[in-house]
Amino acid sequence: MDNRHSVRIGWGDMIYESAVFRPSLNGAWANPDVLPADYIHDETFDFGYTGHDIDGTPITLSGKVLLPAKGKIKNMIIVSHWTIGANRECPSESFQMEGILAAKPYLKAIDRKPESDEVFLVGYSQGGSTTLGVMRILQDEFTKELPIKAVYAGGGPYDLAATFDITMLEDKTGIPCAIPMIVQGVNEGENLGLNLSDFFKPILMEHLDDWINSKRYSVGEINAMLNASAVSDLMTEEGRDKSSPQTAKLYRTLMWNSILLFTPRAPVYIFHSMDDNTDFKLIVFQIHPETHEILGNPVVTEFRTKPVPERELYFEVNFEGELLTITPSDNNLTYFWQFKESDQIYDDYGTATYYLYSVAGMYQEYGFMDMLYSQGSVEWDFAMENNMHDGTEYLLIISGCEEGELTTPTTIAKFRYHPGHIEILEIFEENDW
Repeated sequence: MDNRHSVRIGWGDMIYESAVFRPSLNGAWANPDVLPADYIHDETFDFGYTGHDIDGTPITLSGKVLLPAKGKIKNMIIVSHWTIGANRECPSESFQMEGILAAKPYLKAIDRKPESDEVFLVGYSQGGSTTLGVMRILQDEFTKELPIKAVYAGGGPYDLAATFDITMLEDKTGIPCAIPMIVQGVNEGENLGLNLSDFFKPILMEHLDDWINSKRYSVGEINAMLNASAVSDLMTEEGRDKSSPQTAKLYRTLMWNSILLFTPRAPVYIFHSMDDNTDFKLIVFQIHPETHEILGNPVVTEFRTKPVPERELYFEVNFEGELLTITPSDNNLTYFWQFKESDQIYDDYGTATYYLYSVAGMYQEYGFMDMLYSQGSVEWDFAMENNMHDGTEYLLIISGCEEGELTTPTTIAKFRYHPGHIEILEIFEENDW
């Protein structure tokens, strides 16, 4: 089968030229150790196509198509991605699906056209609000080409002005990189002519081009470099005050760009949690397409993990040549440790703690976590590893662990591997657990 097709399609004022498809080199979703065989797709295609920037300049965009391993395709699902920061996080390099207008004729060309033209729209976080924006565009401009069957949006900042208000009131953010991204994006997209130094403190202004605008760093890496949980750590008092002239311009534009004032013409299901990081409530409700009223009673599900003991446990990490030694402060308590390339952890999981938490949870679910606990001092010779790469940066991540649950903040050793020598870059604790 020929896996490369070039197409040109033009609907309305949106032109996608020379969409070139290639088999994906990213096999994350085809890992048989993670997904049951029936759910593994047999074909994944990355593709690039030509769109335009805010000033009309042609730019190359990208997307990904995932196809099921067997059976007919019933519908397309359009997934809007969450917040990304680095070029390597673009949709063709991760698992999001975009550019469906370019993908649709390609599926027809390879005889994998869905049975129905109706599409599902899905997205979470930034992708949640984008999903409703996509709905508004499709139902107004592409009703025949892409009729909408249903929409599922979660955790999105649909009302940007209200999001600004609550963020400034609470003075906290779980995703600090979003602050410079939003202010700059609105400023450029709406041509507001804002003076960024009126909004950002010197520490952020100093690193704005390198950390944010270079597109070299992922969201997780930017957040780690910013190292801020309070908005006031990054924004000036004037920037946080919507009554100041500059911020008032920004605030009005946030109001205009909120995804509120349109009438959905397909079922919309909104998922929202009270908190992304701890025990939380998941609230699900359906919106009336004309009155915007909630239909029936919202369904509220409380997710509570079992109580996790907090243990007093600390770790000493030493390298000698290629030999690693981990020494816990208490030899009677169990702990769990892993190491992995730092780029892969930050790109796929955001934080090292979430990576360790996810791996421990998966091992616990499959019933072999008990074999992976460590107790007392541990030695590991990296010379035995056959997949270590000279000059590559890795993270060693350690945490107390019981019954698949992390019981201490994670100890992280960032190191660079060299044959015969481990270069320690940094050892620190990550408290996001």
